[in-house]
Amino acid sequence: MINGVIIPAIVFFNADGGVDYEKCRAHMKWAVSKGVRGLFVTGTYGSGYLLTLEERVKIYETAYDLTKNVRNAFVIAHTGCIDTASAVFLTRRASEIGIKAASAISPLIYKYSEDDIKRYYMTLLESADIDLYAYNNPDLTGRALSVNIIEQLRAAGVKGLKDSSVDTELAKRFCETDSSDFQYIPGTVSKWIEFRRLGACAMIAGMCNYAPEPVVALYDASFKDTVEAHRIYDIISGLSPGLKFGNSLVSSHICLAARGFDSAGMRAPLHVDLERDKGKVRKAKELMDDAFARLRLS
Repeated sequence: MINGVIIPAIVFFNADGGVDYEKCRAHMKWAVSKGVRGLFVTGTYGSGYLLTLEERVKIYETAYDLTKNVRNAFVIAHTGCIDTASAVFLTRRASEIGIKAASAISPLIYKYSEDDIKRYYMTLLESADIDLYAYNNPDLTGRALSVNIIEQLRAAGVKGLKDSSVDTELAKRFCETDSSDFQYIPGTVSKWIEFRRLGACAMIAGMCNYAPEPVVALYDASFKDTVEAHRIYDIISGLSPGLKFGNSLVSSHICLAARGFDSAGMRAPLHVDLERDKGKVRKAKELMDDAFARLRLS
């Protein structure tokens, strides 16, 4: 069973467009030092669809090397690809590195039948000795994983579901039947208190890329102090809209700059100009400083 707060770690790039692995490692290490327990790597936040297979493998290695001697820390390798063969390659490499869990988004771009989707996951499941989690993100795939296909995948041995749809009915269905053989993991901090009430015990939150402290505080409070959990959640909910400066990746880089990180460098066609956006960086710093003060976080 996976527990704790998980960061969908963003990837940093050099001026020439190459991956800056040292900066990636430093960012992951910082997040873990703030209480984040898991690293979800090369997913949507992690620029997985802009990376080569070799770059993704090196990110797996970087994350695994960082966490292997840290108590309770772990890596979930996102291995989903447009084609099955590449997804199989990444799933096998993640297992060979020593990573214990992989997650794969459902097939992208084309319109697939449920049989196609099941065949994709079954191929991954049979390809390596690794716990496999399905990944439901209908905003990207254009189609939500149905209860029927999730039930079939569970029966086949898939260990759980990462769900970015914020579907509380789906959460209710699978949290209520949560057991050691299947786990529902929301892919957002939104509605966390409700997900926790239903039985969720892990979350993957994009805010952890630049403000892991309030997310960890919320997670911890939700297990022992409902009143405090609601107070923290209300502050996070008020903070989040003000930190949206375009897409989530660009926003993360701007907010990290506000935290003092050298966060310039994205892979085209994504782009961030921190000099041009210094007003946004200043605004992000003011908003986070205010929220941290109210949360009594240093």
